[in-house]
Amino acid sequence: MHSEPKTIVMRKCLFFLFLFPAMLFAQERNITGKVVSDKGQPVPSATVKNKKSKQSVSANDLGAFTIKASTGDVLVFSSAGFSEKQVTVSADNTITVALLEQTQELSTVVVTTALGIQRQAKDLGYASTTINNKTLTAAKSVNVQQALNGKISGVNISTINSGVFENAKINIRGIRSLTGNNQPMLVIDGAPTPLSYLSSIPPDDVQELTVLKSAASAALYGPDAVNGVIIVNTKRGGKKPTVLVNTTVQATRISFFPKLQKRFGPGAGETVDAYGNYTYVPYENQQYGPEFDGSMQPLGVPLEDGSIQMVPYSADRYKDKEKFWNTGLTVQNSVSISGEDYYVSIQDANIKGVVPDDRNRRTSFRFNGGKKYGKFSTNYGVSYVLSNFDVVDENRFQYTFPGSYNGGLFFLVMQTASNVPLLDYKDWRNSKWGQYSNYYNEFSVNPYWLIGNIRQKGRQDDITGNLDLNYQLAPWLKATARISTTLAFANFKSSNAPVVVNDWAVANRNPTNFSNRPGQVLDGQSYTSRINLEYFLSGDKKVSNDFDVRYVAGGSLRANKAKDVTLGGNNLVVPFLYNASGRSGDAYVPSFRGFNGIENTNNNFEVQSRLISVFGTFGLSYRGWANVEFTGRNDWDSRLSAKNRSFFYPSVNATLVLTDAIPSLKSNGTFSYVKLRAALSKSGNVNVLPHSLRATYSQPVNFPYGNIAGYGSDVVIPDDNLKPEFVNTKEIGVELGFLNNKINFEATYFNQNNTNQVILITQSLATGFPNLLANAADFKNWGVELDLGFNRLINIGKGRFDVRVNATYNNNEVTRTLNNTNVLIGGTNGFIQVATGSPTVSNIAVAGLPAFAFQLTDYARDPATGKVIVDRNTGLPSQAGGTVTRGRSLPLWVVGITPSYTVGNFSFSMTWDYKGGHDFYAGLGSDADIAGISARSAEYGRKRFVFPNSVYLDNGKYVDNTNIQVQDGNYNFWAQAINTGIATNYFSSAAAWRLREVNISYNLPLKWIGNGKTIKRVTISAVGKNLLLLVPKSNQWSDPEFNYSNANNTVGVSSSFQSPASRLFGGSLTVQF
Repeated sequence: MHSEPKTIVMRKCLFFLFLFPAMLFAQERNITGKVVSDKGQPVPSATVKNKKSKQSVSANDLGAFTIKASTGDVLVFSSAGFSEKQVTVSADNTITVALLEQTQELSTVVVTTALGIQRQAKDLGYASTTINNKTLTAAKSVNVQQALNGKISGVNISTINSGVFENAKINIRGIRSLTGNNQPMLVIDGAPTPLSYLSSIPPDDVQELTVLKSAASAALYGPDAVNGVIIVNTKRGGKKPTVLVNTTVQATRISFFPKLQKRFGPGAGETVDAYGNYTYVPYENQQYGPEFDGSMQPLGVPLEDGSIQMVPYSADRYKDKEKFWNTGLTVQNSVSISGEDYYVSIQDANIKGVVPDDRNRRTSFRFNGGKKYGKFSTNYGVSYVLSNFDVVDENRFQYTFPGSYNGGLFFLVMQTASNVPLLDYKDWRNSKWGQYSNYYNEFSVNPYWLIGNIRQKGRQDDITGNLDLNYQLAPWLKATARISTTLAFANFKSSNAPVVVNDWAVANRNPTNFSNRPGQVLDGQSYTSRINLEYFLSGDKKVSNDFDVRYVAGGSLRANKAKDVTLGGNNLVVPFLYNASGRSGDAYVPSFRGFNGIENTNNNFEVQSRLISVFGTFGLSYRGWANVEFTGRNDWDSRLSAKNRSFFYPSVNATLVLTDAIPSLKSNGTFSYVKLRAALSKSGNVNVLPHSLRATYSQPVNFPYGNIAGYGSDVVIPDDNLKPEFVNTKEIGVELGFLNNKINFEATYFNQNNTNQVILITQSLATGFPNLLANAADFKNWGVELDLGFNRLINIGKGRFDVRVNATYNNNEVTRTLNNTNVLIGGTNGFIQVATGSPTVSNIAVAGLPAFAFQLTDYARDPATGKVIVDRNTGLPSQAGGTVTRGRSLPLWVVGITPSYTVGNFSFSMTWDYKGGHDFYAGLGSDADIAGISARSAEYGRKRFVFPNSVYLDNGKYVDNTNIQVQDGNYNFWAQAINTGIATNYFSSAAAWRLREVNISYNLPLKWIGNGKTIKRVTISAVGKNLLLLVPKSNQWSDPEFNYSNANNTVGVSSSFQSPASRLFGGSLTVQF
């Protein structure tokens, strides 16, 4: 009778003995661990999500994380550029997870799309590319736009100059507008932001960057996204505090110099010998004198004391033209601190340019944070960037010497003869021969004087802020409100020092250069602001075993404002006091000359605009492998008239993942991923500025006259029925993975029909307005993007070799202009100055030709053979009566190749890129011929020659010219308009291969740094950029990527107002605590 209770007790004990571990394992506990790549490197900011509880955390910069989970829970690990991985929680409290690195987005990769919504790449029916922080910062670029070069198919980035600002143009899949904006939309942490901010974001602050390449991919953003979108997600905090310190030092040197002649010295025919040969002219800047012979010769003119500089008449100082340029120095220091729910960074970039005394210093601060309270979550961020610059002001140089052409700094240096000791004139204040009144040249100034006396100093403050509020209304529905703002405050002071010349020089030297001139000043301040408000509901829901739906519905409001105030004085009374109040006569007030409707190059204005939008998407997924998504957006834009301001833009995209639909495709081991996709969209862009729908009036020159005001009509009258430019986009693509994704391939065909182009149309002056602004042109743009990646396929020793290749073919054609008239886009008419006798060159839109072709001056030619017609008596060619249209300004092909090798703690990578199929015009070429410094001008030894590939008229027929020589093979040919005025002489293929960047890195072994107790990681890197540039022989002048401006759509037109191309090399040290 007593045995039964004992049995019961024993059973209860056994029951609790087995139940206790199960209860223990079922309890939530902290699971800690580390996320690494398949190379063993940490994966910073990887996302770790508990599939059951929906809790999500981010790993810190070391890949470490902490998350609450129970035994049996499934944790999902993901990060941009890596395959997603699921791990079931066991009894262990520590997990190390290795993610498979991918070179392309495959089925499990997460992509940030429009409105900051994260989607799996397999669901997307359009092309997008994501690159992570490691790729972006490999070459330690100063800004993000330079770091993108050569890494993404469909993206063409053209560096405008090699100055301290590193300005660039960005085009994604070519252009969508003939005259309007063609640069992509920028979104930072979900906030639409002016693209100019991309140059001020420190790459170290960027966690990942996604490029949405078409309007179909960003339809929710509306007209701003018609040219594609660059989405930047900056870093966020992790669970454990992390401190990252980085120092990078990079030197910059001139890398590509024009081909110059070294045989002949100064002279322009002022004096000749008994045989009519040009003799040496010691004060001349044109170099058509006799051949160098090594004799001692005077340089310049005798000074007031009778002395004169004596130098060897040889090319021994040829290298001075290259040594003139500084070894630029860029020093970047940054510190970032991240902890739970916050990230703080400070960076200082101090840039000293290749132009002596040019500098730009950028200091940035960023704070990001976020918090989750049950169903409510918030993310917020603020950044501040302060830039201070001090540069030579080539634009204002012309105002000191009106009526003369000195060119820019580059040309001043280049036209210095090879026997002139240019470097001896650096101390322009104290050097006897470098002082202004004593400078050897009668027609030009000491380049060092320009550097020291005509400058622009300025400051820009950029502030951005964003706040996201999210509330999970239900498991299938989330409400989001996002407000963001960008503010930019800029000011500058341009100062032209007075020209102070001694009495002797005033009386005895060339009055154009050697006359006393008052100082000048131009002060400007500007302010721009942009406020964005977005509000939307989003979610997804499984409606059956086979079908899922996802949806977004919301609206947005955008308000833009800009103001500029500029004032100057051209006759300053007190030398070196740069204040407009200290002038004589009227102040100089750059007037508002009226918008041309497309580009604002004005001063003294205040404008504002507003855009109101509603949008929505609906997506349907069948078993995850068949997806379709519909998007619609309606905009109301204040820049258009009331009757035309509302427009609806629809789009649709679809995907089919065949490897999920047909599992047998994977069974043979060849295919690991096969996806087909397609997209259609209609989008628009309002490519007009505020107040462009009305004729404007402004005060002409010399008004107001006393108390009398006067106004005249500006040059443009708009069509009051202006509408947006429309872009109809089609794209289809395929994404393939082979051999367990060791080989990835992606191909996309896109076709964009761009209609209703807003252009300026020339009309009769009798109308009172020489130009009409109207929707009057169409063009189409099409191409193919190819991406190929070899990942973990080739092992060399204990290391592995990876390769990524991207290629883009992009063509276009103008299909219509009003009455088939040619549309001038821009060209040499936009140069700061143009020398007398220089050619006229323009980008031009012509029906049936690419956008854009070049309009060029040319020689008269035999229509049958294309050979140049020369005079049978003089042997000289003549300029054709009209212009010719040739070539194309945008590249047909853009290719990027990035091989990398990793072994242990050592890694090596480089990026090569190629651009080809296009052309460019080098404005430096004409200037170089005028000055007699070009290798081309000495090609025939300054002797008479038979003009190559020429014919002459004989008895009514053109006959090949084999013996009729030009009358003069020296100054009277090479420096005259019959040569320098012919643009085709300086027109070349723009094809180029370049070694864009190189990175060699080594992570110090942990045992060298205390086994990671305090210092977690030390990385030492050597970096280089633009180390090699290969161009065709026809290009004797400059980097074909350079362009005279980044402010309009003109491409492939460079001038002598630019610095020579440069290369960069240096080192970096990163320490993580």
